[in-house]
Amino acid sequence: MGRPKEFERESALASAKKVFWRQGYKGTTTDDLRLAMGIGRQSFYDTFKSKREVFLEVLDRYNSDRAARLSGIVQSHESALKVVAAVLTDVSEEDAETRALGCLGISSICEFGTSDAKVSDASQRAGVYWVKTFERLLAEAKAAGEIRRSVDEKATALYLQALLGGLRVAARGGTKPKGLREIARVAIEGLK
Repeated sequence: MGRPKEFERESALASAKKVFWRQGYKGTTTDDLRLAMGIGRQSFYDTFKSKREVFLEVLDRYNSDRAARLSGIVQSHESALKVVAAVLTDVSEEDAETRALGCLGISSICEFGTSDAKVSDASQRAGVYWVKTFERLLAEAKAAGEIRRSVDEKATALYLQALLGGLRVAARGGTKPKGLREIARVAIEGLK
């Protein structure tokens, strides 16, 4: 008896994520996806419709998984400033292979910009989530006296979100964990 279709779908999407993450959207063919997912051409089109539909589903799942991982970090520290530091240094804690892949979300932004409304929407949702999270953390850090009172929470939240993306790009470009931690340290010290 075969595995339930839902399990196969999850496994297929996990394989598709690896291909898109490694090769980008334009660098991935439908055949690349089918072969990695272990499904035939007809099954691919019956289940997923198109390469773009697979990509959109993978990107949404990737963004949700990243948010869940980083939300775990948010929950794990009492100090708001330590949470910000831990979020920024998270990329330095990943294994070398994952670090070298960078961020599928950032890669999507670089590849698509605003040319695809659905990809742009997925990226915007992820960005808004992090800006709001950083704003809240900065307000908490300010209230606790961890950062200077003059810090503009909205502007600084946008800066931290951009820095988070920049750290991912730097990691993909080969910056070592120590260098990534130093970048984060400089940003945190600038808030005090």
